[in-house]
Amino acid sequence: MRVLVWTLTGLLALCVFSLTLAAWSRTAKASESTVSGAAYPLRVVFGDPGTNMAASDGPNGSETVCTDETFDARSAAWSCAGWAVDSGGLPIASAAPQDGSCGERHVDQSAGRWVCVSS
Repeated sequence: MRVLVWTLTGLLALCVFSLTLAAWSRTAKASESTVSGAAYPLRVVFGDPGTNMAASDGPNGSETVCTDETFDARSAAWSCAGWAVDSGGLPIASAAPQDGSCGERHVDQSAGRWVCVSS
């Protein structure tokens, strides 16, 4: 009788462990993103979110994030030069500004901030 109880207890523990491992693996895959530049799986994507609902995964689409910008001196405004698709559906957060003046910048996903590429 004891052997049966311990066998069933061991099988139950093995099933719980397997289910926990499967759930953890699925969660880890869901938290990854194809946005480049991150040294670890992302939980947030940094940059400027797209707003075009009609083209969700195209430039300025609702499922995209601007990760490269250039500064237009005439209009004194930043314009997006590169979009990345937020394939994981992660939250998009504004990147911290870069230090000093800059003509072109890129988001460092690991640091969560804009980095100047050229002046």
